[in-house]
Amino acid sequence: MSKVTFLLVILVFMSGCAARFVPPVEQVSLPDKAKIGVFIDVSNSPTHTHIGTTVFNNHVKSYPYEWQLKEEAFATIKRQIEENTPFTVVALSAPLINDITDLNFVAVKDKQWAFIDRTSALRNSLLAQGIHAVIGIKEVQTLAELNCSQYGCVEFYSEGYGLFTRSFFGLDRYYASSSFEITAEIIDPAVDMVLLEELWEMNLYTGKHNLLDGFKDPVDFNNFTEQEMLPVKDGVLAYIEKMANQISQYLNGNIQQPKR
Repeated sequence: MSKVTFLLVILVFMSGCAARFVPPVEQVSLPDKAKIGVFIDVSNSPTHTHIGTTVFNNHVKSYPYEWQLKEEAFATIKRQIEENTPFTVVALSAPLINDITDLNFVAVKDKQWAFIDRTSALRNSLLAQGIHAVIGIKEVQTLAELNCSQYGCVEFYSEGYGLFTRSFFGLDRYYASSSFEITAEIIDPAVDMVLLEELWEMNLYTGKHNLLDGFKDPVDFNNFTEQEMLPVKDGVLAYIEKMANQISQYLNGNIQQPKR
């Protein structure tokens, strides 16, 4: 197989992995007093995931810096939505919501939006409280980099939000890693906002990991100071702000139909 043919195959493969069917979205018009429920499950401190030239150089380190990301993320989402929509943001927590999987209400069935039966009781409970849409953020391991050649593809993962670095023969790349699972659904009417174009792009690994151009090498690569990590925190919060802004547009009914 020639290199050109192989690259074309890889592009088709990657496109196929990112493919999804998006049913038509009817005009979204939530009640003016609708509430948006937000569930956040992240640690307070960042993680540095490093992938070196060989597996012997790889390491993962949690830092004790109190970023208070749960509170910061909630405040960012609340500000974006309440400044850009007529809706109110409320926190979701136990015992009502224990995990992000509880917020799985909408699916695509027979090429149409449909509600999932097993979560109908919880959906009705949320609607009774005036909550018409939900957003969930959970810290998880995520794909951070995909390196493909004529011999195949190698996947590199970030073990948590914070800093992801990739070094290869002395050349370092620094990423702000928004290593999250994201859910965002309108539960009346049924719309999975993560399947819509802009939010879908943000949830691919390329959208979750922002290359930090101009990031200064630390004094000690194995022990980043809190000051050295500040651009990373800014990058993660910028991702959350961008995501919340896009959700705000969807909630206002600004949904562009995908091309058929």
